[in-house]
Amino acid sequence: MKIKKILSVVFAALICMSCFALIAYADNAAGKVYISLEDFGDRDYLLEYCDEDEMAYLEQFGVIVPKTEVPIYAGESVAEAVVRFFEMNGIKYNAYGTPELNGGFYLVDISFTSGNEYVDSFGEGSITPDDDFMRYFSGWMVKLNNCFTSSGISCYEVDDGDIIEIQYTCSMGADLGYDFSVQSAAITGIVIDESYGTISPEFSEDIKEYTLTLNDGVNSVKLAVQNENYSSVVTYSANGTEYKFMRDIPVQDGTVITVKSEYYASDYPDYVPYLFDEDEITITVVKPAIKEPEEDGDTSFLGRIKAFFAKIGNFFKNIFSRISDFFSGLFNR
Repeated sequence: MKIKKILSVVFAALICMSCFALIAYADNAAGKVYISLEDFGDRDYLLEYCDEDEMAYLEQFGVIVPKTEVPIYAGESVAEAVVRFFEMNGIKYNAYGTPELNGGFYLVDISFTSGNEYVDSFGEGSITPDDDFMRYFSGWMVKLNNCFTSSGISCYEVDDGDIIEIQYTCSMGADLGYDFSVQSAAITGIVIDESYGTISPEFSEDIKEYTLTLNDGVNSVKLAVQNENYSSVVTYSANGTEYKFMRDIPVQDGTVITVKSEYYASDYPDYVPYLFDEDEITITVVKPAIKEPEEDGDTSFLGRIKAFFAKIGNFFKNIFSRISDFFSGLFNR
């Protein structure tokens, strides 16, 4: 009996220690991010360099894992969040370096299940023949807050609310909107849910000033822009505060949202980034005036009864007025 009691006490103590450890770990939580994994790489691009029978995985896998909420912790890199995402979804991976901040992490390939098929080591050069020239056409790229990273993803510290998209390319990024030959920061569209309001005028690259007419009850908005090249760095600012991609921006009548896009280039041999191109638009927020309710605008049951008797009263008032006018005219003859 004594042994059982001792074991019970030890077991309870271990449970308590585990709970305290979990609480301590949770205290470091920095928030959550949203990560997705997809393959929409353009196979036609590769067919310019090799025959179809030389290529593997001719069909795109599409959305492999949809946007998933992933917890993050203080001081972690984007790579650490991505590795946690893989573990959550049973995906094996091969990479160079380590995922810790500045660990030189480079994702080589992943293994996953698509339908009834187990896809083994899908990544750099998986589609094309084993050729030194062609193997670098295809592979994994990462979009952080709608901008392709210019360095390895372990170079970036992850932040609460970040949106991370892991995408497969068949043309070194050109099929994903990251074309090295297009050195442009041009903004090519505005994306905003119509539940927030209406943008006017219709978007044109020649127009740089827009108006957002808010729907009733809207006090904050999330918006994004489309770019000619998604390596451009885009910032959203309002009321002296800068906001990340798809974050809530508090708005009121007269708020001006400034969206700035910058494209940085670098040249051999130093490869020091410098501002090569930029674009900017402004969106002025307008809140429609609230209409005062009309006196007879009550549509409730009692309101309708009141309006009905008011109409009857006006009817008899008009009758009595006409009778009075008739006799008044008769007596004055």
